[in-house]
Amino acid sequence: MNTPMQNRRKRFFVIKGFQLRYIVYALIFFVVASFMVWWETYATISYTFRATGLMNLKIEDFLLMVNRVVLFKMGAALLIITAAAVYLSHLVAGPLVQLRNALNAVGSGDLTVKIFFRKLDELKEIEESFNHMTDSLRNRLLECKKISEDLKEVLNKKQSGVLSESDMQRIFETVETLDRLSREIKLTVR
Repeated sequence: MNTPMQNRRKRFFVIKGFQLRYIVYALIFFVVASFMVWWETYATISYTFRATGLMNLKIEDFLLMVNRVVLFKMGAALLIITAAAVYLSHLVAGPLVQLRNALNAVGSGDLTVKIFFRKLDELKEIEESFNHMTDSLRNRLLECKKISEDLKEVLNKKQSGVLSESDMQRIFETVETLDRLSREIKLTVR
């Protein structure tokens, strides 16, 4: 059985393509927005000084200083946005990998698999639903296994010629239970 510590992710890039696209989109948005802010700031100041005829060497030095400060702040913001994009993409991609692996395990017949997401993971709500689903399937299959064992026991008694009224009642109850289980589990034949 998996525990939260066993499912702890050791890498930030678990679905590289998805995460890198997510990061690139965030960075493109940031670069476009930053450029628009920088251009508006620089163009407005530059236009104001040129329009008033106050443009001289000291003002140009001032504009270069403003330009450097804005570019430095854009670079710092770019690093922060990149780190945030990597972290946020990890919050989404990590649970998706766990879910994919757990679904593959269930598809292979392992109904003991559980998933454990961290509190901050985006798909935390799916954890409870998935674990409930596997528990429910496991319980139904255990019930079917018990029914199968009961039927084998009754059939063995039939072969020995000793079939009592209580054995017939058990057969009837077993058939009713199988009928109920087949109604609970919707099976589609294609």
